[in-house]
Amino acid sequence: MNPIASILHENMLNGKNYVNWTLKLDLVLAYDKIKWVLSVPVPNPPTEESNETTKAYWVSWREADETVRTYMIASMTDVLKKRFQSIPNATEILKTLHKMFGDQGRQARREAIQRFINLSRVSRSSFRSTC
Repeated sequence: MNPIASILHENMLNGKNYVNWTLKLDLVLAYDKIKWVLSVPVPNPPTEESNETTKAYWVSWREADETVRTYMIASMTDVLKKRFQSIPNATEILKTLHKMFGDQGRQARREAIQRFINLSRVSRSSFRSTC
């Protein structure tokens, strides 16, 4: 395990911290240069007739996917681990997590925008009262 992966261990996904967890997962995967596996379609397994390039890509994708999947499941609470350990690939895990917890990101953005708007109003009213 790479040293940066301890970030995930220290920030186990519990559902409430989905947005923060995905940001940290992104860092770990970028460090390991395996983030790409989440942005490509899941390939079909090669057949006997497949060329060597296709077979090599499959092996590369499978190894990267297994590492990403392991990082994801290892950094979940026990309840979530049980739910996700049977999902066959990292892309499906991420899609399912997004369906379950993705609204947290939208809510966080709404709250940040609202704080910014409120801050802007306070700043403008303070400016007017000093003029």
